Amino acid sequence: MMNNNLKIIKRIADIVAAHFDIHVRDMFPNSRENESVEKRQVFHYMATKHTKASLREIGDFSKAMGRNISHNHATVLYSVKQIQGYMDVDKEFYNQIKQLENKIYKAVSLINKTSRIRDVQVQGIIDRIFGDENLEFVELVHLLIEAIYENKNKEELSHLIFLQNKMNNERIYKTSQIDTRLGMV
Repeated sequence: MMNNNLKIIKRIADIVAAHFDIHVRDMFPNSRENESVEKRQVFHYMATKHTKASLREIGDFSKAMGRNISHNHATVLYSVKQIQGYMDVDKEFYNQIKQLENKIYKAVSLINKTSRIRDVQVQGIIDRIFGDENLEFVELVHLLIEAIYENKNKEELSHLIFLQNKMNNERIYKTSQIDTRLGMV
């Protein structure tokens, strides 16, 4: 599973590339073309502002995007200072960056929210399963989770949940008939 910083960095790169109407890999060529430098600097600026990733992790993303070597931490830091300098002197550029930053903020917030929800759900599953002392039951749950996760078919999973609920309801209905002596002739 991709770690959260890498997910966010990838999403930032996608948003910056879309903003400049280029392909993401075009921001990370193996040359110092002026066309790509400013776009990459904007990416570096946004990645440092909106992630907890280190400068090195942000620079390493260049290599993941096809560049021969990563950008080092000094290059990323230089990019951030350049963008801040441009924003200080060019009001139109400042507005463009702020507009882009709003898009990125919304996307990053969504990634963080879904990550927190997933973490809570996973912790709930772990607490519930490992809290059970019946090892045979835990093994069966493990096998079930493996089978469901391998297939990743939401319809089958929904159907399985439906069947389980139906069986539980039938058990409750039968129990209430026995307890109240209803249904007896």
